[in-house]
Amino acid sequence: PSARRMLRIGLLLLGWLAPAVPFEIEIPPGIDTLAQALEKRRVIGGQDADVDIILQPGIHRWTQPVSLAAEDAGLNAYRTTLLGVNATVSGGVVVREWSRVNGSSHVWRAEIPADADLSDLGTRMQLWRGLRRYVPARSPELYYEECSKQQIVYRQGDVLPEYYDQDSVLLVLYNRWTATFNGIASNNVQNRTINLTAGGFTPSDPDGGGSRYYISNAREYLDEEGEFYIDLPDKAIYIYCDASDNPNSGEDIVISTNLELLHIEGNATAPVRNVVVANVTFAHTGVESSFVRSGADGQSAMHLTTAVVTLRYAENVTVTGCTIRNTGGYALWSSQETHDIEVSRNSMFDMGAGGIRIGRDAVITEPEVTRVHVSDNVLSTAGGVWQMGAGIIVQRASDVLIEHNSIQHFRYTGISVGWTWGYIPTHVANVTVRYNYIHDIGMGYLSDMGCVYTLGYMPGSIVHNNICTDVQSYGYGGWGYYTDEGTRAAVFTNNIALRTKCAGQFQHYGTDNLIANNIYYDVNVGDRPTPGRQEIIMDGHCDGVIRTGTSGRDIDTCSPDTDPHEGCCCYEGCDMAKCSSFTFLRNIVYELNATRTRHSANTYGSPVTPALVSSTWEHGLDNFTFNENVYFTEGGATAATPLFNSSDRTPGESFASWQSNGKDVSSVFADPLFADAAHGNFSLDPASPALLAGFKPIDTSTVGPRGSMRGQLNDQIHGEGWVASLRSVGAIV
Repeated sequence: PSARRMLRIGLLLLGWLAPAVPFEIEIPPGIDTLAQALEKRRVIGGQDADVDIILQPGIHRWTQPVSLAAEDAGLNAYRTTLLGVNATVSGGVVVREWSRVNGSSHVWRAEIPADADLSDLGTRMQLWRGLRRYVPARSPELYYEECSKQQIVYRQGDVLPEYYDQDSVLLVLYNRWTATFNGIASNNVQNRTINLTAGGFTPSDPDGGGSRYYISNAREYLDEEGEFYIDLPDKAIYIYCDASDNPNSGEDIVISTNLELLHIEGNATAPVRNVVVANVTFAHTGVESSFVRSGADGQSAMHLTTAVVTLRYAENVTVTGCTIRNTGGYALWSSQETHDIEVSRNSMFDMGAGGIRIGRDAVITEPEVTRVHVSDNVLSTAGGVWQMGAGIIVQRASDVLIEHNSIQHFRYTGISVGWTWGYIPTHVANVTVRYNYIHDIGMGYLSDMGCVYTLGYMPGSIVHNNICTDVQSYGYGGWGYYTDEGTRAAVFTNNIALRTKCAGQFQHYGTDNLIANNIYYDVNVGDRPTPGRQEIIMDGHCDGVIRTGTSGRDIDTCSPDTDPHEGCCCYEGCDMAKCSSFTFLRNIVYELNATRTRHSANTYGSPVTPALVSSTWEHGLDNFTFNENVYFTEGGATAATPLFNSSDRTPGESFASWQSNGKDVSSVFADPLFADAAHGNFSLDPASPALLAGFKPIDTSTVGPRGSMRGQLNDQIHGEGWVASLRSVGAIV
């Protein structure tokens, strides 16, 4: 009771609960016990009172998702609150009574629990031992020789002629920004050709997906500690342990049987209102089987239809102080017709896809997701199943504030905003991304990503005061801040990018964007060994510090800004990349070694030369405005070094030549005089030329989660912890 009172006092102080004494319903741990609480809640009637549904300490196993509907929520100012007191809601089943397999010092076996239905393949893809995710038995990483939409040609000796329970064996095939599952329809050993169960696989270039794949969920590969295999014909589960280990002692071993845990969902005429979910741990959800052998490859895993906690037709809902972990997909989804939503002070880790999803992939005629506030959350370690899951993604939503979050150890993008390709009007507007700390993104698994990624027209949107560090893609595209196709009317200001593999700021194509008062320090560093890629593909550097992917054009016949016409315009139906532009104003660009060379070739087969400002195509920067910036390099490069206006096919030019062509006329090539940038202190000497140019110092002291969330991560689970990492870039002392 004392802990409950303290929790309520905290919620009162934050303004999430009314001061009146609530009606309390206490729920003991057990199987599906919350259903009883909802029956009692409905008996109360009237909904003119606060109601606390209190999950008592222990494990609450839900075999089906629980739905809070309109009749379960409060009216007017009254709230229904689902409170957890050291309570864990689990969609899993504990596996017990392990015995060592005869003749093996590492493999243990247990019967599939009688109450676990594992007939769907998705339920056999995850297993946890305590907080640790075990992986389905798998091959090493392999490389195919050829591929098409229907088949791959594998190397001699990489694939067995046949596998045990082959219908359950999966191929994980890497593309540029996705990794998809497919099954083996047939294996022609003579031709070394596997026909895939689902067509549509998009062959990838070596610079993007790298012809990589591996074989998963195959009993023959159960040979490393941390792997498991669920044998449905044998009705058994096998795990591979250290020789001295005994799975009967220590933490529980859990498999997942339930795709979702909580729905807060009304309907078009009766939305759910006034709900708080606080201090509950949600864990152990399954994988959507319908996508496992289908080759589903949605960007950011947007093909998924479920999440651990899902909101639909909901208003004035708060999810705070919760832990969501060990999932088969996204952790939380604010979906159709959700308004005034607060997601704050939560910890989300070990996610099968991504963290928080806002809006949906649907054609809409008016805004359907508005006023969503996501703050002070810690999101870590994701992509355990769907590697392309994003930390936080905003699809079609407006008036969204994403602030003071920590996002790390994702295999794909940190924060993604927008869901329209091109300049056409959308319902994405007024999205603010600020004071977030995003680091260790990509980790060498996928390509074409960034700490913050934007897409399409987004009036009123701003990205400011974020720190982005340590982005490593597999191939191309490990960028810091990434304005992708059709990004329009976005503002990026007061951000910092550090140690990105490729450009600190990259624009595929977009227009009317402002890039102002940012710091890009030691970016475009090239490959560093990572969990997803140990080999060095791009040594020395990747592309450029500031980079655009604008389409080529003949400047004598095509000037889309002054003379738009067919084939040279910015409206739908044209090659809109030809009119790509942004304004790059009062930024600091500082490279430690701009003369380092990259010996490998890029996608187009030509050498990549060092550059501070570059484009894919010749004349690709003609529409762009650069001014009042400060550039500097260490390692021997000077203002005379051709570091500006290079393309993949043409060399760059000196700073003076760049200025003579009307770019950066009021900019300087000089040391900005950071206090101690090598240790993350980006304060400036009073004599800094950046200050003279109008640069405003960036305060990093409040970046990342605030309050008790600031030191919340467990170092044992999350490496050194994000607080130590923040300290390393000078954001805290």
